[in-house]
Amino acid sequence: MSDGYDDDYNNDDDDDDDDDDEVAVWDMIDDALESGDVSEFSRLLREHPEELRDERDGSDQWMWEAARIGSIPIMNALLELGVDINEAKDHGDPNDAFYQPEGAILQAASENHVKMVRWMLDHGAKINFVVNGMPRCQPLTYAATEGHLDVVKLLVEHGADIHSTWRGINPATQAEDFGHREVLEYLRSVGAKTLRETTPVDYPGGRKRYLKELTKLAGPLNDWVLEIASDPAVTLRVIPANEKCDRHSLITVGLSDHRLAQGWKLHACTELRCILPPDWPLPEDSLEYPEWNWPVEGLKAIVSQLLKTDTWPDPAVFTNDEAHLPVAPDTTMNAWIALKSLGESVQSPDYRWIDMHSVFRIYPEEAELVREHGHEELVNRFETRDIPLYLDVNRPNVALSD
Repeated sequence: MSDGYDDDYNNDDDDDDDDDDEVAVWDMIDDALESGDVSEFSRLLREHPEELRDERDGSDQWMWEAARIGSIPIMNALLELGVDINEAKDHGDPNDAFYQPEGAILQAASENHVKMVRWMLDHGAKINFVVNGMPRCQPLTYAATEGHLDVVKLLVEHGADIHSTWRGINPATQAEDFGHREVLEYLRSVGAKTLRETTPVDYPGGRKRYLKELTKLAGPLNDWVLEIASDPAVTLRVIPANEKCDRHSLITVGLSDHRLAQGWKLHACTELRCILPPDWPLPEDSLEYPEWNWPVEGLKAIVSQLLKTDTWPDPAVFTNDEAHLPVAPDTTMNAWIALKSLGESVQSPDYRWIDMHSVFRIYPEEAELVREHGHEELVNRFETRDIPLYLDVNRPNVALSD
């Protein structure tokens, strides 16, 4: 005869054994799926129907996995077991902002399983939905984002909504943003347009958002403003060194109003930032002194060059011969390079991307190094030599051997 404690202990052991059995069965089913053993996969699910669905919400556990690996036989076995081809991965609330009604064809389209997508479409898979009153076609959007041209064509041929927009993205815009030129050209050939093409430009809104993000990163602007004679109007502003950033930032505002073509990407926009050491005199105190005002004059010259050529250069190197840059005293650095850090982009309300490029003064040998080997080689040498990422007229020339 055992006491209550022993009974509870023994019952806990039984529960643990049951849990272990469930895990073991689930693992066997998963192994059969991954190995493509359709007979074993079907046998296990028939013997253990409780493993067909998630016990928490009754949702499908296996169809999305079959779509991930592109196994049509496994998918067909699931249909024979009674799973709906359009069953959503989760059974969320339709009124929820993140409600996802799409079935596993979304996964197949994302993974570029063309045969699987065709098979699912032939078996009634839905691709167009209306969520909270807004139409969307996530399989097409995902395929365009990943650059899966054949899947995109297949979905369009089966009635995918090429104009659907969801949460500020649509298929054509995603194809352009992620650099998938062939996908973009195909979508345009069937009448699709990017959101930049269908949304009125909002230059004030773009400048406001750009300044909001930059000041959040680097601190507040001071009152100094210098207008560059240009069309569109471009001004120079200053963020003095502060608690957020211990260096001054000399920035352009308004250059992004003009789209600078970057290869086939015609929507590219940019603003420039010159980072100065904290002991550098602020422009309002140094415009009359050539030894201090050449960063201002340099930015003015670069802006003029960009607007004149109407193109963002590749590589983004500016020299005296091309941009008529001012020569700084006491240094042989006679060129500039513009570098964009990862994530330093802001999307304006009209869907233009505004890139923030920091400009640095470089030596002529470094400019040649960039032209021959790309900017990554220069950046690597900066990092190896611990070169500060702000203007330093006394730094070593990293293109020369030690």
